[in-house]
Amino acid sequence: MLVVKTKLKEFECKGIGLVALEHIKKWQKVWVYNPVIDLLMNKRSIPKEAESFYEEYAVEYEKNRILLSMDNARFINHSKNPNTKSLGYNKPNLATRDINIGEEITIDYATIDVNPIGFKVSEKSKARIP
Repeated sequence: MLVVKTKLKEFECKGIGLVALEHIKKWQKVWVYNPVIDLLMNKRSIPKEAESFYEEYAVEYEKNRILLSMDNARFINHSKNPNTKSLGYNKPNLATRDINIGEEITIDYATIDVNPIGFKVSEKSKARIP
């Protein structure tokens, strides 16, 4: 669940992304897991007709996927030089530097997803899930 004010913005050649509507300080929480907002599903429980949606918007952790379904966190784009980072499974995402109002919020998908679709990931950079 996002814990900062944000809005969606369309980026040319990139699609929809998430931008800050407030100044976010370095090490401030940006996202926290909340079971009311964020669905944790066993992959075998995903209905066939919903598989493509989960592949697009879910983050895979071992046998489960966490879907950021009821807020716009699923629109956080990938960056090799992100301004947020995850502290691990079910732990918060923090800003790694100050994020200004209107700036896109990004994360390195390789640090949050054991199988980031569409990105080449080295074994060294793959998400480490405690």
